[in-house]
Amino acid sequence: MDESSHSNIPTNETCYTCHGAGKGGIKVESPKLAPVRKAAETGKPIEWVRVHAAPDYVYFNHSVHVNRGVSCVSCHGKVNEMEVVSHVEPHSMGWCLNCHRNPEEHLRPVEAVYDLDWKPEQLDRKDFYQGLLDGGAHPADLLGGIEGEKTAVDLPEGVGDTLAYLVEKAGKEFWRDSSTRGSRWRTRAPLAGEST
Repeated sequence: MDESSHSNIPTNETCYTCHGAGKGGIKVESPKLAPVRKAAETGKPIEWVRVHAAPDYVYFNHSVHVNRGVSCVSCHGKVNEMEVVSHVEPHSMGWCLNCHRNPEEHLRPVEAVYDLDWKPEQLDRKDFYQGLLDGGAHPADLLGGIEGEKTAVDLPEGVGDTLAYLVEKAGKEFWRDSSTRGSRWRTRAPLAGEST
């Protein structure tokens, strides 16, 4: 999930490592794991039921999102608490755009992506954004992700300081373009007299 552009279904061997008799021993006799036991006995893969599918014209890179702090929970809900995995979000273009326009409401530290019980109040915004920068994110990517036209007063608590911090990190390399719908951070050529 964090290396591939799409999320693959694990092989039965992966499941059986924990759920097989004489293996991890986790819920070995559970009726819900009968398909795992049957697949181990017969050698035939489990027939999975697809729950989430994007139309062919949609390009979604799973690893880019996971490696930038988007948790499974943001898109798939708390699957660890579901009796049967179901669709909890529409995965529509509008839904995706809402997240891209307001990422601070959906991101978490990369090391907490697989912690399905993580809570947003555990986040130190400045450390979070510094972690993204340390991980190779470009300040313009982070600035562009914070919805245009917001002022520090309009941002959630702590994000105003973070925005100022990112602007400082970005330095003179970026300018705020308000000529299009919504304000966006764009790279620009250095002005006369500025060092490159």
